[in-house]
Amino acid sequence: SFEYEFTLERKGFESALKRVSYLAERKQKVVKILWELEATQATLYTEATDIGDAVDSVLMKSVTSNSENISIGLNIDYLIEGLKHISTDEIVVRCNKPTQPVIVCPMGGLLNQLYLVMPVEIKQGLEKANSQSTKAKVSAQSESGTEEVTEVSTQTESGTEEVTNVAQA
Repeated sequence: SFEYEFTLERKGFESALKRVSYLAERKQKVVKILWELEATQATLYTEATDIGDAVDSVLMKSVTSNSENISIGLNIDYLIEGLKHISTDEIVVRCNKPTQPVIVCPMGGLLNQLYLVMPVEIKQGLEKANSQSTKAKVSAQSESGTEEVTEVSTQTESGTEEVTNVAQA
């Protein structure tokens, strides 16, 4: 028995994963999926330090009695690969905790398929996707007239973000 169970339209979920995968870090390809029960949507977050963040949402149906949202980090490539082999229009995603495996199954269908995806630890950077933090940037004019901006961002132990800006000459 699973604590959480969600039904999603397979093609829409796969398309959203592909869209956010373009901005995922090349090495890990991690997507943070926030299953929002009250809003009946799954929100996908990825980030690349040199490019930026990507956010996309897909509608879902929750078949769970639990009212608490859950957020799980997964490897995008593994998830997309599993969805390629499911032929039904809808899929069922089952999970218990962010640190336990996620099961993806076709809704109905002729085959009794099961696809297991192990979660990935979510980096601190993806956690800020939900916060309303703003970043300050400092720019300086160099002698050649071009504007140079450098921004260094760090997470403190309390979870707050410290931004240090350095203008290069």
